[in-house]
Amino acid sequence: MNTICTNCKSDKIVSGVRVTDLGEGNAKFDLSLETYKKPKAFLFKGAKRYTIKANVCCSCGKVETYIENPEELWAENQKNKLRLQ
Repeated sequence: MNTICTNCKSDKIVSGVRVTDLGEGNAKFDLSLETYKKPKAFLFKGAKRYTIKANVCCSCGKVETYIENPEELWAENQKNKLRLQ
């Protein structure tokens, strides 16, 4: 992970911060990206979620979001392209 801010060059970085939202009844949940193994299916699409995390610069406030397994997301995307052809 980046240990230097790309905006202000500070090293005051907090890594791995949860990115959350509140749902019904103020239930807290992590924001995530979602892909489907069968994107054209009406039901049972086979959802796969990738939790969004963040690095925060405590000098300028810049927030960079990321997922931990981008290679897995790319591989799933390539499989879905083949399924849709």
